[in-house]
Amino acid sequence: MAQEYRAFSAPGKALLAGGYLVLDPAYGGYVTALSARIHAVVKGSYSDNQLVLKETTVSVKSPQFKRSTWTYTYSLNQFDSFIGLVNPDETKNPFAEAAVNTVLAYVNPVNHSRIEITIFSDDAYHSQDKDELLPNSEQPSNRFHWHSFPISDVPKTGLGSSAALTSALTTAILLYYKPELDVTDLKVKSVIHNLSQLAHCTAQKKIGSGFDVASAVCGSIVYKRFPESTLSIISDDVSGVSKDEYSKKVRFLIDQPWDITLDPCNMPGGLTLLMGDINGGSETPKLVSKVLAWRKADPEDANKLWADLNRSNMRLVKLFNDLNATNFSNPEAYNGLIAKCASLSGDELAKLGSVSSSDTFSQVSLNFQDIRHNLRLMTEKSGAPIEPPSQTKLLDNCNRLPGVLGGVVPGAGGFDAICLVVFQQSLEDIKKLTKNDAAFNNLKWLDLHEEKVGVKEESLELYKNLF
Repeated sequence: MAQEYRAFSAPGKALLAGGYLVLDPAYGGYVTALSARIHAVVKGSYSDNQLVLKETTVSVKSPQFKRSTWTYTYSLNQFDSFIGLVNPDETKNPFAEAAVNTVLAYVNPVNHSRIEITIFSDDAYHSQDKDELLPNSEQPSNRFHWHSFPISDVPKTGLGSSAALTSALTTAILLYYKPELDVTDLKVKSVIHNLSQLAHCTAQKKIGSGFDVASAVCGSIVYKRFPESTLSIISDDVSGVSKDEYSKKVRFLIDQPWDITLDPCNMPGGLTLLMGDINGGSETPKLVSKVLAWRKADPEDANKLWADLNRSNMRLVKLFNDLNATNFSNPEAYNGLIAKCASLSGDELAKLGSVSSSDTFSQVSLNFQDIRHNLRLMTEKSGAPIEPPSQTKLLDNCNRLPGVLGGVVPGAGGFDAICLVVFQQSLEDIKKLTKNDAAFNNLKWLDLHEEKVGVKEESLELYKNLF
């Protein structure tokens, strides 16, 4: 019997505060979900009296990229594992493979299915260089652009595409098998989150911080990670373990509460994120290994700096909460404060923030300077270019622009991007001021904003004529 098409999507992220610290369960981070989303459109058929299937096949294709189809085949024999057979003629996609394997292990289906999933990526995830795109005359969609190369050969922009892909795929496969579930239900979202974390870590062959997957599923959040021991199943020897036995272990892990913080949050009213792509590129694992090596070699100095940075990060969270509370309780006063501050630069606001009677917006600007000071110290002490000199210069130039509250090199830092918090009413003026200024030559503003919702079901109208 065939099921109707359904579509689900998951957002990208910006780790505004908490880079590196989110590796440790003792510290938190502020993660903003972004409007760039990865979409999974699913349709399938399952064995019944009218259709007899001898095996389960899951086909995942990404038509925006060349040679981007991945097929996984399962016998569902009691003595086989939940590791699908991969077509040897296809390229590898560890995140798609892990998502399919993980959901099948959780569901442990009895009947065979033929499942087809089509992936679409919003443009902000990948380079939109004209040399890498099909000509406009050959583009089948205004929203999703088609590329001339395989996905592995198209540069990414660092918005968390693997986490969003894993989360969207996990949701689509789970809801194929359990169509009665509601993705807005918190218990269902918890299952999707836990499955996505397990799949993502399996694909990476390591247990990461998980903030990117958490944001892809849950949206904008204040995040504290789960203990690494939660996912010890990844390293378990499953040879000789029956399929049903392994499925029970996975279900027990996924259905139990995790020791994790996933508190919803959102940017204060009148403020927005402005993301800038530098097109430089950074290798996050190398940056992380340098920071962790420094922390191991000099734990006293490192722990003191991390404590200072965490205080600044959590103060930013508190200031944002204070602004949201003021906007809720006294919107007239709040809007008056915006009118007073929106014409000032981050540098000007930070000077006001050092005065005891300063307003909250000015304190936010001053706090961004504290965060950056600590990140530059970590750069100096660890040798990892978290805020390298070129990014310092760029952020300093941004802080001189009217309407900019402050900004950071998000996440692990490096040369990928910058992230600014700006007044919404100043957004277009900031773009105009920087357009022909040589100080911003290598900077491309991304068409992104906060979209605080995580995984969600989408209307099929978004993909009309695309499958």
